[in-house]
Amino acid sequence: MWLVFGRGQGGHDISVLIMIRCLRVLHTQSDRDVTVCRRLAKGVIDMARMEAQLRRSGLDWTVVRPPRLTNGQKTGAYRTAIHQHLTKAQGITRADLADYMIKSIPDEATYRAVVEISN
Repeated sequence: MWLVFGRGQGGHDISVLIMIRCLRVLHTQSDRDVTVCRRLAKGVIDMARMEAQLRRSGLDWTVVRPPRLTNGQKTGAYRTAIHQHLTKAQGITRADLADYMIKSIPDEATYRAVVEISN
């Protein structure tokens, strides 16, 4: 999912791009999991290429990596890690993810950064 926030004449001057990148990593070796991993491999490669393109671009971008998305009310209680792995990330409500994304727009510490987030 891409969220593009622009400013300027006619929407041509994009100032901030926020992208959500979700992918559950499987840690077991059952036949079913191996099959799923093979099917996801192309997606993993595509996401890695996309992130590489972002890094080369002149955009102010943020890649937000939530774990499992859940339904539920906004709590405002979430943890983030910028350019780091977030330990014990179990899930986040869609409402909290949206809340963070909107609030992060003016935060220059998140520009050209990968952010992991979890409740």
